[in-house]
Amino acid sequence: MSAQRSQSDTLQDDYVRTGEAVSLDVTPASPMERFAAAVFDATVYMGSAFLLLALTARSWGTMSYSSLRVFFIAVIASVTFFVPFAIEIATRGRSLGKWALNLRVVRDDGGPVTARHSAVRVGAGVVENWMLAGGLAFAAEMLNAKGKRLGDLAAGTMVCSQGASVFYPPLIMPPGLEQWGATATILPLDDALVAEARAFLGTNRGLNPVLREQVATSLADRLSARVQTPLPEGLHPELVIAAVLVARRDRVWTREVERRARGRQRFHEATQARFGL
Repeated sequence: MSAQRSQSDTLQDDYVRTGEAVSLDVTPASPMERFAAAVFDATVYMGSAFLLLALTARSWGTMSYSSLRVFFIAVIASVTFFVPFAIEIATRGRSLGKWALNLRVVRDDGGPVTARHSAVRVGAGVVENWMLAGGLAFAAEMLNAKGKRLGDLAAGTMVCSQGASVFYPPLIMPPGLEQWGATATILPLDDALVAEARAFLGTNRGLNPVLREQVATSLADRLSARVQTPLPEGLHPELVIAAVLVARRDRVWTREVERRARGRQRFHEATQARFGL
């Protein structure tokens, strides 16, 4: 019952491994998505440049040839490098086109890009995207397994698709189970099982009643097997699912709050003045 992510016909989902050996499930953007985002951005940048030139056209007659040349060079440099570079840094790997298609530039380890990464990407893009009208970039994206252009290969970055935004209403502890949730002992749960249970609670109202009962019973049995504190007898399976998920969520949140508090305390102790100084 877990929601399945759509995959591109040519690009399969990748697992990015961080320096801490943690695998991140990342979906590379398809070449067509990247091409559409690039066309969107180029249209905005060129339109802004033409608008600027139109607004300043009246003053060209009073400018010397060298000043006019410097002005045009500054406009071209801004459109092809400085403005895209500044936008990518300010938005942490996005642009107007990427925002429209829900894409983002990330490092190969899944982290946010830095100014160095963006400078390399945008600098290579001057040749790939602007001088060659995007032909070289599109060809490289089609040939690369992760849809990277040459600028991404040089910078160690990739453009990933963030997928459609999904809203899940918050879960609350079923009435009468608050005391149980405060003292329940729950063994570690498989992330796939938790995701399946959470997706079921978000879509159960649209299921066939018979199928809904079967799935709820199966999920409740699998979750109850990981609960050491017995639940009250006769509970509806969907109440069991909600109770276990809420109790687990509250435990995780409590541990995170305590971890952050200990970190702040250690930092405070480490930065205190020594020997009364």
